[in-house]
Amino acid sequence: MAISREKDGVKEPMSEEEDTEDLPIDRGWAWFVLAGSFLNIVLMVGYIKSLSILFVEYLRLFEASVTTTTLIMGVTAGVFSISALFSMHFVLEKLGIRKTVMLGAAITSVAMLAAVFAPNLTFLICVHCVLTGIGNSMINGPGIVVIGRYFKKRRGLATAISMSGISIASGVFPMVVRLLLDEYGIRGTMLICTGLTMNMFVGATLFRPIESFKKKKRPILDVEENGNPDSINKHPSTDRQNGNAKSDLKVKQKDKLTGNVDKRHKVFEDGLETPLSCSADSHKDTSLSPLARPRTVSNASRTISESEKRMFTSDPELLSISILDLAHAGKDEFRAKTSSFVEEKSKCCKSNILDLSLIKMPMFQLFAITAVFGICINLIVNYIPAFANENHINKTDSALLLLIMGSIDFFCRIILGVLVDLKLLKVNQIMAIGLILSGTMAQFTFFFTTYPLMIMFSIFHGIFGSSYQSLVPILIVDYMGLEYMGKTLGFSSMLHGMSIAMTHPILGSIKEASGTYSYCYTYLGCSAYVAAGLLLVGEPLVRRKVKAKEKGNERDKESNAPLKDNT
Repeated sequence: MAISREKDGVKEPMSEEEDTEDLPIDRGWAWFVLAGSFLNIVLMVGYIKSLSILFVEYLRLFEASVTTTTLIMGVTAGVFSISALFSMHFVLEKLGIRKTVMLGAAITSVAMLAAVFAPNLTFLICVHCVLTGIGNSMINGPGIVVIGRYFKKRRGLATAISMSGISIASGVFPMVVRLLLDEYGIRGTMLICTGLTMNMFVGATLFRPIESFKKKKRPILDVEENGNPDSINKHPSTDRQNGNAKSDLKVKQKDKLTGNVDKRHKVFEDGLETPLSCSADSHKDTSLSPLARPRTVSNASRTISESEKRMFTSDPELLSISILDLAHAGKDEFRAKTSSFVEEKSKCCKSNILDLSLIKMPMFQLFAITAVFGICINLIVNYIPAFANENHINKTDSALLLLIMGSIDFFCRIILGVLVDLKLLKVNQIMAIGLILSGTMAQFTFFFTTYPLMIMFSIFHGIFGSSYQSLVPILIVDYMGLEYMGKTLGFSSMLHGMSIAMTHPILGSIKEASGTYSYCYTYLGCSAYVAAGLLLVGEPLVRRKVKAKEKGNERDKESNAPLKDNT
């Protein structure tokens, strides 16, 4: 957003650095915002990761099949995916980041409380899982968006720190849940988790809108000593240098003597009650500036119609065109100047609900396909306890595997953020390397039948398994740009959730058909290979196609441009 400043009576545009010098970008309150986002991610993901422990308990409690019980995770992910699109495109636009996260925290708390009184698996899926998916959709995306607004130079590091909350949650929560289950049972554990979830309100209160830090500057007004409101004008410093101020003063004095002041300024009194000098500098059109031309009696003689007044006063963005400027302009010129504002405003309002224009972008299409396959690698963690139970490893040791994996994953996420900021490799290359290595390790789970080998598997996945999820926000900015980050995150959450919702039943069917979880890991490893191929091969091909199309459009414009007459 361009902002102008006045220097020696002349409006000059301010640079982006001057525009944001009052905002706490990469400093100050930005770190409190990061702390709030980190807290909410730990609490939200903590329960999701604990489902791998609760999954075994629900199998025993409700005596259901593996395929049916996996619907707990599948329905939660599916509802999350659908709700995320609505939350990021509509709720976030209407309520703002802070209120959206608070609403999500309230819904999630109710969902956790409902699980305490679940009489059967059907109630748990239809009430608890549905509400959890809706609530989480209002917590994850807005938290990432607010970090993108508060951080610029350290965005990679800040995103990595925030996403490292997933690692903390993966390591700590399963151990805590395991201890709570041994002490209080499944229903007492869910009641305690409800209290922990309510701490999301604390994180939401830290999401102060960054616009609130902007200093409000009042425009400089030039008021005559007689206090007449009709004499309020913009600061005429350059006009006075050209002698125009003197001519204006003479005209005013002449009008007062002849009694024509009220008639000449009738348009101001009838059309607008606010001072004429109030204008939106951020939307100012220099071609309409009254400083660019002298004010004369003849220029202000055109009467403004009632429809023009209504159009002017109905939209704050049109305040950059003063009433006096409308008097200078003819009817055709007025319509030409205001039509651009009206068209831009209507497009903005339409895009607030659901911006489907992203689907037509080649880079978004590439990202969408990558997201469907890339997120599957994260499901390796969900089945670690069940896989350990299959290999006759006790419950405490299986929870310890998650702690080892989460602890290593935490430090590796920070390192990934530093690597991104150093720009040693591209974001898509870092993600592809991690996916290939994690996918390869998943192909050898047939041999991980002892506890030491499973520790090795946990360590390896902790190092490379988070390369995709932790860098998704950075990949979105690289592919789509910061302006599309929020809405692309909405689609990203939807695609991730749909992929997870479909994958869980597939894995349950594979387990029941083969009798082992090893084939489930083989499927997840193959999905990682597909995502890595799209990141390494698809990205340069699509960028080349986009650049070729842009060059073709430029050549078409040049060929269709009318020839200039040199005579």
